[in-house]
Amino acid sequence: MSENLRNEAEALAASLEIGAVSVADVVAWAHSVIEAEEQPHWSVCELATMGSSDKPNVVGALREVPGAIDHDWVRGRVVHRLAQGLAEDRTRADRIASALYRLAQADELPDRKLQSLAWWASDALDLADDGLIPETRDEVIDQMLAALTEAAEAGAPIQRPF
Repeated sequence: MSENLRNEAEALAASLEIGAVSVADVVAWAHSVIEAEEQPHWSVCELATMGSSDKPNVVGALREVPGAIDHDWVRGRVVHRLAQGLAEDRTRADRIASALYRLAQADELPDRKLQSLAWWASDALDLADDGLIPETRDEVIDQMLAALTEAAEAGAPIQRPF
């Protein structure tokens, strides 16, 4: 079993909880692990069958994947997943902005740039949609993506007791 499998599972669980990934993303990840591993753990096989399950059940199943957790790695990976999720599907912008806002409200974003992004993004998207700011929705999303990518590359942690 891959050394980072438990860390990936934990990062996916945290990302699913905050809305950065979907159940379908988790199922796709599980299928990729099954393809790559000669003898995948039963918990990963179970995750591959959970496409119609609700988020809390999938989060619980992700946390059944065995291994030790590197909390710093997981925190950095969650930021990376936020950036990746937005890059892959710009329609996730509102969901990602909302997730960042909730993390900032819970004081789980120690990085000042991420905090600023969290307080600004959701409102900026709404204001852009209404034509009340000079930036378009696409320009706001570009700024969100740039800030998240920068934070992911810098390894900006989310303070969360995963």
